[in-house]
Amino acid sequence: MARASFTQRLSNKEQPKFEMQRGEFPGHEHPHLMHKNETSVTAEKRQPIAAHLAGQRSSKPVSVLEWKTTMYGPMNNKSISYQDGKLKVKEAGLYYIYSQVSFCTKAATSAPFTLYIYLYLPMEEDRLLMRGLDTYSTSTSSCNLQSIREGGVFKLREGDMVFVNVTDSTRVNYNHGSTYFGIFKL
Repeated sequence: MARASFTQRLSNKEQPKFEMQRGEFPGHEHPHLMHKNETSVTAEKRQPIAAHLAGQRSSKPVSVLEWKTTMYGPMNNKSISYQDGKLKVKEAGLYYIYSQVSFCTKAATSAPFTLYIYLYLPMEEDRLLMRGLDTYSTSTSSCNLQSIREGGVFKLREGDMVFVNVTDSTRVNYNHGSTYFGIFKL
């Protein structure tokens, strides 16, 4: 009998109601309850400012490596553009810039292979942002494949352009996923 009355008491009691009150906890509103012009909804729809490009083989030695878009890599044309091997940002801010270059080393070559990432300055000398180098291989094979990867955070202005250069572009390996260049806004 005590058991039945306990069950009856539970069914007769009103169940607690949980409701999200708008403005109860500022900044923690449910996105579907917000107006379309509020920042949380805007942030959800905003595209990330990013570009990731794959190396593009050139028929001749080049001073600025060339790149191509890929199916899997982002390229936000509204905020970042590509021109003559350079990525141009259209919004000022902090950006993470990165590149990896894979290359062949040969025992006969004594000079290190060097990867440079520069800030392009049309009215001045280009500014070196990062440099990575690797010494030659002692291998006797015709191509000992190695990679250099660089990445760092830089404050860029609207219209700034960055590019990648290497000491010998004829040694770059362009196999899928081996050589790439990218940038994203933090």
